[in-house]
Amino acid sequence: MELLWRVLPSLIKGSQMTLLVFFVTLVVSLPLGLLLGHIAYTGPKWLQRLLAFLVWVIRGTPLMLQLMIVFFGLPLAFPGVIVNRLPAALIAFAINYTAYFIEIFRGGFADVPVGQGEVAFVLGFNKWETLLYVTIPQVFKKTLSAIGNEVMTLIKDTSLVYVIGLADIMKVGKAAVMREVSMLPFVGVSLFYLCMTFIFTLLFRYIEGKMTYE
Repeated sequence: MELLWRVLPSLIKGSQMTLLVFFVTLVVSLPLGLLLGHIAYTGPKWLQRLLAFLVWVIRGTPLMLQLMIVFFGLPLAFPGVIVNRLPAALIAFAINYTAYFIEIFRGGFADVPVGQGEVAFVLGFNKWETLLYVTIPQVFKKTLSAIGNEVMTLIKDTSLVYVIGLADIMKVGKAAVMREVSMLPFVGVSLFYLCMTFIFTLLFRYIEGKMTYE
């Protein structure tokens, strides 16, 4: 335990990078996924096909590969372009998770009965009011479990940023293990991820309870 307390400050410092990547990815990809998910369901056919192709490519390739393409590939493809480690990680994560959220929300929009819009129109709602006050709340209710699963995955996927040299909690923990010749720092890293997933599990259960209505 003494060793764990000794490496705790460095683990806390590393967790700041992990949390930054997590929250920025979520703030960017969730609303973007909602917007593009709506377009993927209601937009022109050519745009639906384009989004479907892009989603297929992004979901069909590893996030680690996408990180490497953004960080190492862009400077090779465009000489003179320099992508720093943190922006590269944020771009790759945002693109990857936006693709997953597009598919989740597209399915959510498809699951909302068409009659809901007709009823809203009869009640005097215009197109945007119907979308904002009728459709989107139902989409979130129907997709909440899937969103929660993606958030849990994102928490763990942040550990991949070490491949481009970012000092997240995983990289700091690995350095501490090698330095101290002990697996205890990995125990601290595990506790961090477990606490994060536990907090968001409770949060999504709370939201789910609030959104449960007949």
